[in-house]
Amino acid sequence: MTGADWEWWLTNGREWVGLLIQAKVLKAKANLYSSIKHKVRGRPQIDILLDQANLKGIPALYFLYNHSLLTFPKLSWNCHSTPPQLEQLGCTVAFAAAVKPLIKQGGVGISTLGPVSVPLRCLVCCRGFAGSSDDPSLPRRADGIVRFLAERAASADARFDVPGLRYDPPAYVRELISAPIEDRQRVIEQVRAEVGPIGSLVVIKDRS
Repeated sequence: MTGADWEWWLTNGREWVGLLIQAKVLKAKANLYSSIKHKVRGRPQIDILLDQANLKGIPALYFLYNHSLLTFPKLSWNCHSTPPQLEQLGCTVAFAAAVKPLIKQGGVGISTLGPVSVPLRCLVCCRGFAGSSDDPSLPRRADGIVRFLAERAASADARFDVPGLRYDPPAYVRELISAPIEDRQRVIEQVRAEVGPIGSLVVIKDRS
């Protein structure tokens, strides 16, 4: 119903960034994400994902699980923090709005999505995209990577808006994390009645 596998909220307790995430697996022999064209009741899953992300005011991402016999230079490396490491491409991240036009063109392989992707590690570890701070927070690191992916995929014909950092999560996230564990199922049902479908919700807090 949401087009997503997870809804992530990354925080350091003061700043928050939300992400709506759909995961896809690369078919090794074909080097294609065949299920990325999946439809739900005749409607492309990616359209549902993007609509839900817009409703929530958070970016939509693809987590891409990769197993490929390809090597550099056929594979792309867009991390600016470390030199190329082939194993880090085992799971990569792409900005969903940038993936959509590539799907329309029929390009749904690792060689097509690689140029608009970074290793998953970059989403939480790369500090080079988080602005001028010497010690950027977890949400700032993630926000910087999402913006980098959106800008990298932009062209003269397409620009992608990226919702910014926020200083408080949505009320339904706050309600869920504030509720005692034994009450959470009740709160989940209440939240669904108020805001519509939600999938698996994960809150990750940086304690450093």
